[in-house]
Amino acid sequence: MDHIILPSGDNLKTLLSQSKITKADVKSILRQRGVFCSSDEKSNTVPLLMKSLISPLEFNELVEKIKTKEHSSKISMRTLEWDSKDTLIDAIGGDIDLTDLIEDPFSNYEISFISDF
Repeated sequence: MDHIILPSGDNLKTLLSQSKITKADVKSILRQRGVFCSSDEKSNTVPLLMKSLISPLEFNELVEKIKTKEHSSKISMRTLEWDSKDTLIDAIGGDIDLTDLIEDPFSNYEISFISDF
């Protein structure tokens, strides 16, 4: 059995204020306790949980939500219109070395494949 000290006070506020914990997550915990708020904003709901603390089960659920959201793939795609007779590759030029454009020694990604569209 793990011995975990549950967060309280400012530590609990820091946990609940993380962007990976949504206002719906906080509101759900309150609803399970029978506490209903007219506003679901974190500025109104987090103080209620700070006063009543969280259970070990609720703490584990919040930590798992943070871990899940940290490890999920972040892919963003959108369609852009191209208004030219030239193809995009012809307009840009086909010989671009992206590794020279991205010089970040602390990057947590790499370019593994560049498609020809």
